Amino acid sequence: MAAKIRGIWLLVCLLPVAMYAQQTVRVSGQTFVCAYADGKDTLETLPYANLALLEGKDSTLVKGRTADAQGRFDFTFTARADMPY
Repeated sequence: MAAKIRGIWLLVCLLPVAMYAQQTVRVSGQTFVCAYADGKDTLETLPYANLALLEGKDSTLVKGRTADAQGRFDFTFTARADMPY
């Protein structure tokens, strides 16, 4: 009986740690391309660009998106504490 209570107490203590380790992350931005015309560099939006969010460890695909007509994109995903992105 004491071992069962100890196991439940351990689960209750570790549950907030597991819940805290996963958090929702939002990454947003705009895509640009550097164009060279008439002797000068200009930044132009890059519409409908394909974007991929990969895990840093093994390049596993987390999310994919296509930018809109103005080159804007927005990723929302659940991050794992033990994984670099």
